[in-house]
Amino acid sequence: MGLWKRFRDWRQGQNAADRATETPEQALDRAIREMVSALESAHAHFAELTTYERQIRAARDKSMAEARTCEAEARRHVLTGRDDLARVALGRKAEHDSVAAEYQRQWETQNAVMLALKAQIETLAGQQRDAVRNRDLLLARERAANAQMRMRETLESAQKLAPVQAIRDTEARAVAEAELAGWIPSRSQREEFASPDPETQFAALREQTAPPAPPPLPLWFPDTPKQETLVEPIPETITQARDVWFADEPRVETGPELIHPPWFEPEPQHPPSNTEPSANAVFANPAPDLWFPEPSHGLPNENALPPGANRMLQPAATYHVSLGWEAPPSKTVPLGVCAILCGVDGLARGLSDVVAEPQRSAGDGSIAQNAVPVPHQADATVFTVQVESVPPDVQKVVFAVFVDDEAATYFLREVITSVYVRVWHGETGNELATFLHAPTEPERASLLAEVYRHRGGAWKVRAFGQGFGDGLEALLQSYGIGET
Repeated sequence: MGLWKRFRDWRQGQNAADRATETPEQALDRAIREMVSALESAHAHFAELTTYERQIRAARDKSMAEARTCEAEARRHVLTGRDDLARVALGRKAEHDSVAAEYQRQWETQNAVMLALKAQIETLAGQQRDAVRNRDLLLARERAANAQMRMRETLESAQKLAPVQAIRDTEARAVAEAELAGWIPSRSQREEFASPDPETQFAALREQTAPPAPPPLPLWFPDTPKQETLVEPIPETITQARDVWFADEPRVETGPELIHPPWFEPEPQHPPSNTEPSANAVFANPAPDLWFPEPSHGLPNENALPPGANRMLQPAATYHVSLGWEAPPSKTVPLGVCAILCGVDGLARGLSDVVAEPQRSAGDGSIAQNAVPVPHQADATVFTVQVESVPPDVQKVVFAVFVDDEAATYFLREVITSVYVRVWHGETGNELATFLHAPTEPERASLLAEVYRHRGGAWKVRAFGQGFGDGLEALLQSYGIGET
């Protein structure tokens, strides 16, 4: 037998001996301490699982974000005609999607384990609370039993002293009877009560219980005869003098109107004025250089689209697409707008598919500029899309804004704060979608949105917000138009 085994056996024997000699309170405290230790271990394990779950979730979110980045990159390459780079970006997106799916599976498994452990911890905590409550109840019962046992022992001890107390009571009763019979004198009585003669005792009682005599009258309180008091009447000629403080009090004559005291000066009454008050000196002449943009007529609202989002349009025979921007009144710049008809391949067939000044309509009449009044005064222009007149080989119509100056050296962000596009229902006039773009990059043209065909003859709108630093020329080249 090894030394370690002998030590373990000895320790087990010691623990068994300690448990045999411990009180019920100590046994309950030991059980509760073991439950608290197990609960602390479970909490520590749950904290480790929570940390690992957060790491998995962060890795999943990172993979999903990289996948979205690759998707956006592929979309930009498709718009610029770089299909090879778009395929590479889509391949990277697929890899990130697979990694995100694996992290999602691990996260779900870890979350299920954490939920099970949390339920076990709650059960163990409930058992620990019940144990503490039961311990207090058992200890209270034990203390009550001990108190009853001590009371029983006290009563048993008192029963053992009962014969001695009976002897003492008999002696006291005999002494009292002897005192009443006059055989022995009492410590609380005089010697007369010790005599058995009843007459002597009666005389002593009468002496003690006789009422006291009234005290004699003092010498300084003689019995004097009663005299009548004469009251002289007040002569009628004597009048009561007035108080010296109010002898010369001035009299104030009061009339029908209220007389104000001399220290009260009523506020003068001014006639009402019909003139307008003068303007405030601070705001009378505001600084002419300050510019406060007007409200953007509900942008953004519940119909607003973020960049890259799309929305299904309500069926209609005509759609109105209005464009506008917000700029300081002091900065009047030549900005142009255009609409480009694109085929299934995403490219325009030629300059005839570009609707812009001075060509305000497409050759087939499906797209027209300013054919109807603008819906809002702030809108710069409006394009009308006749759905039935759009050629079958036209897949979409894109809308853009650009700096209409070939010699311009400035960018859109330097002259406007934002540019927007709205899509309206031609029959009801309801607003279907809006998109607000605030140029932040050095761009001279911005691709705002496109209206494109969908399955079943439906139409959808997609928001872009893509900028072109080289202006309208780069925009047209991205749609296959080499000449401006």
